[in-house]
Amino acid sequence: MTQPENQAPDRSHDQPAAQAALDRHRAEGHWAALAGRMLDDVVRIVEAETRLLEVNFGRALTAAFDRAVGQFLGSLLVFLGGACVLAALIMLLHEWLPVWLSLAISGAIAIGVGLAVAWNSGRVARKAESEMGGS
Repeated sequence: MTQPENQAPDRSHDQPAAQAALDRHRAEGHWAALAGRMLDDVVRIVEAETRLLEVNFGRALTAAFDRAVGQFLGSLLVFLGGACVLAALIMLLHEWLPVWLSLAISGAIAIGVGLAVAWNSGRVARKAESEMGGS
């Protein structure tokens, strides 16, 4: 029995093997596409997190720089003001006392105030540290 030329040959006996190969090829294609999309998603997430970190780090760095400049300028002005007040105290004491005695008294007062400020700042720092550790 011969088949006409326009009909495909009967390959029903080869169909299970051919269909399994096609199914495997389709599944591999789906897994490859899924892996590609997953990799793209991971890359996009990493890029977004990097941009977010850059923005947050930039803001934090700018804020820290602004605080540092502000504290430096504030400290400088306090130092200069303290020097002027100390000089005024020396001049005031010099009206009644010799220069060496007015310098000694002013120096002792400056040392006492410096020690009091250092003691108080240490106490505040220990209190802040204990509050941070206790939370």
